[in-house]
Amino acid sequence: LLVKRSAACTGSDLAEYFPMEQGVEAGDIVSLTSLPNPTEDPTAPFLVGKSQAAKDGKMLGVVSSIYEHEAPGEGLRKAEHYHLLALAGRVPLKVNTESGAIAVGDPITSSSVAGVAMKATKAGRVIGVALESYLSADPTAVGKIMVFINPHWMGTEKLLALDGNDRLG
Repeated sequence: LLVKRSAACTGSDLAEYFPMEQGVEAGDIVSLTSLPNPTEDPTAPFLVGKSQAAKDGKMLGVVSSIYEHEAPGEGLRKAEHYHLLALAGRVPLKVNTESGAIAVGDPITSSSVAGVAMKATKAGRVIGVALESYLSADPTAVGKIMVFINPHWMGTEKLLALDGNDRLG
């Protein structure tokens, strides 16, 4: 587990090395795949790849750009296909406007474009919260914004509450 604050103020995150498919790069939103890790590793028999679907329920995090090339991980990186996955904190993330413009504070989920995120508009898995806005008239254009990583399930707007008799109302 590596923690780093960037001296260049490009973000701070908590990251861990994960085995990833070829072609994954910094800023990609990633998910578990059904493929096995090609390296024998009892702590990581799985392989992570770019999220392939909108609102992907298998999202794990974002490939960190903060310090992978600076810090060799002192033996934690078991093979070349291991990359740092931001598990919490601030990290640059690839986004588009497939579900509309992104405003500060919007929940973020995966889009239908591999490795790219979008604003979450319905209940489902989200990867975090937008720390910056993003607007593009072209919903297929890909930009980058800073996101606070906090994977969780975003529920609906309707909340259940107990009435005065301790019954759901």
